[in-house]
Amino acid sequence: MNVLLIIEPDIFREGLKNFLLKSYKESKICESFNKKDVFENMTQVKFDLIVVDIDFDTEEKVSLLEDLFNQYKHLKIIVTTSFCSEDEFEQVFKLGVMAYLKKSDSMLDYSIAIKKVLSNREFICSDILNAKSGKLLPNIIHGNVLKKLSIRETEVIKMISKGMTGKEIASALNISVKTFDTYRSRLFQKFNVSKSTELVNSYNKMTNNIYV
Repeated sequence: MNVLLIIEPDIFREGLKNFLLKSYKESKICESFNKKDVFENMTQVKFDLIVVDIDFDTEEKVSLLEDLFNQYKHLKIIVTTSFCSEDEFEQVFKLGVMAYLKKSDSMLDYSIAIKKVLSNREFICSDILNAKSGKLLPNIIHGNVLKKLSIRETEVIKMISKGMTGKEIASALNISVKTFDTYRSRLFQKFNVSKSTELVNSYNKMTNNIYV
């Protein structure tokens, strides 16, 4: 697993780095401390996971996140901070960040977060979950999931929603049935479902209740 740490030198960084090396023994860990280093690393390595500390120069780090998501598709990014902020959480999640944790969260929380993010699922620290009380949070997450769909994935899910069969969708998109099955499997993973009916129901709920 290739991991990029965009974290200022401190005890937390060393602790997380050691945890990753012990938990994922084949990991290659790169470190960047400024925007230039980040994009140099991005051109050299395809990262499975990126961890960004936004404690220092928060506006600059948010700007960096925007640039990363604009230039690279389907990034898996975890944001960490010393002090949780609802506004900050909403801002980075709308960009496409998949996990938001405090530095004081346990390594068990980080382990769970990493596994979820690698499986295209979100993780949010308990402070934000408690503050949101479930009222706004689902809409933010829904928007994040929909934003990560490719144009072709969106076409496929819309056709599935219309009741078209796999063969019909493959023919309409000029792709093989096997390729259609690949797209459907990706959609199942992104929506965390196992059936087409569940996929359609989840997609319809998200598009009808999207947070703006």
